[in-house]
Amino acid sequence: MTTNGAEARAADGAIMLDALLPVGTPGPLHRLLPAGPALRMGLALAGRPFTVARRGAGLAAELARIGLGYVPLDPDAPQHPLVRRFTQAGGAAGATVERLVDDAGLDPADRDRVRLALAGLTDVLVPTRPSRPAPARIAVGEDVAAAAGAVVLRTPVFELLHYLPRTEAVHDVPLLVVPPLLHRHYLVDLTPGRSLVDHLVHGGQQVLALSWRNPGPEHAGWDLDTYARAVLDALAACERITRTPRTSLMGLGAGGVLVAVVAAHLAATGAQDRLATLTFAATVLDHVGVPVDRQAARRAVAESGRTGLLDGRRLVADGPPAAGADPVRHWAADAMRMPAGLHRDLVDVALGNALATPGGCSALGTPLDLSKVDRDVYVVTGAGDPRLPWDAAYRSARLFGGAAARFVLSPRGPVAALLTPPADPDGVFQAGAATATAPERWGTTADARPGSWWPDHLGWLAERSGPLRDAPPELGGRGMPAVAPAPGDHVTGA
Repeated sequence: MTTNGAEARAADGAIMLDALLPVGTPGPLHRLLPAGPALRMGLALAGRPFTVARRGAGLAAELARIGLGYVPLDPDAPQHPLVRRFTQAGGAAGATVERLVDDAGLDPADRDRVRLALAGLTDVLVPTRPSRPAPARIAVGEDVAAAAGAVVLRTPVFELLHYLPRTEAVHDVPLLVVPPLLHRHYLVDLTPGRSLVDHLVHGGQQVLALSWRNPGPEHAGWDLDTYARAVLDALAACERITRTPRTSLMGLGAGGVLVAVVAAHLAATGAQDRLATLTFAATVLDHVGVPVDRQAARRAVAESGRTGLLDGRRLVADGPPAAGADPVRHWAADAMRMPAGLHRDLVDVALGNALATPGGCSALGTPLDLSKVDRDVYVVTGAGDPRLPWDAAYRSARLFGGAAARFVLSPRGPVAALLTPPADPDGVFQAGAATATAPERWGTTADARPGSWWPDHLGWLAERSGPLRDAPPELGGRGMPAVAPAPGDHVTGA
């Protein structure tokens, strides 16, 4: 089963926003416009007083024309006279700001950062369109997120879901899924027949998944350390429940960034033996050559600068999905907010391409170096959307120092690539070791295969998941009992 064109584009836009969040959505304002660029702009304009005076006079004249109703009305502008003139005034102010930035003669890096921050401030002050309605919900846990499981741990940041085994014997090493940061975890458990979780548990895997809390303004201080610590808390819970010292991690979109951060932290502290394998799906860790969505960036700056939160629904949803729409469309619209602290830290990581640079950033008090991570890595991505260049994902696979990195490429967009079950008659993918230095060379030598990458990943995972043992008789355990049915309160009640 596949999505239609419009639904696929909407879903791909959702995972693009999440996977490319650090590049596509810079903010908040006070971090985007640090003292250096602001000071350099101020000094440059201080040396051009007549230019500043001329721009100010021009703005004053334009505001007078707006006040008298002489400026033609944009067809998309609000119809209420006061709101319309306020919007026009904001547009005039924004244009003047753009000209002043040009007048300052800043270097390209300072110019782009100042423009982006000031554009966000303009958007905060001048609402140019009505808010979109909240996405309509479908029967969660029945139509979507239907795999049997239970919540076995609740913290202020997440719920941990433990899925019911479907085989009499299971592999010793569990798999912990770290979902996207702006979207719900149930992309891996969309519907019967398109549930990666269901495929994994029927293949003898023990599967657990994080379900993030949708943060409010009171959580604006949650940052990269907060979420990395949450993954470590979930990892400890997996070890306790499954009675094993090792766990495999799978990260989706920006959730993969958290997986990489945690792996590098464990390597830096001599504890990476707690990890068995790492899987990344639609994740970018090396941002060289990744395009920037400037319009999404302006909206994100405005939102997080105003509220301390990034509201994913404003960026990816085109209104409530129509009745009968493909469930992936509902997932794309069912977005969450992001705390300003985490947003800020991810921006810093991406703008400096810090994870691709040994010691380029730190988390939980340790410098991060992915080349010190010696676990086997499986990376899967799609080639069907230029917003997530597949060569960036390929370079990300080669950042790790493990014995083997397997790279899988689908010709579809990122969401369609992830949702390619074995029953899909049109499935096709390339797979091979990420040994070639140049992505293009890998692309000409990797095996092309019909079908789904799911069985390929399951086989790869099984080889690295230890021996089989009797499936556990219950979900949770060892002082962590099941407290609620999956998909949990963060999905059904948020």
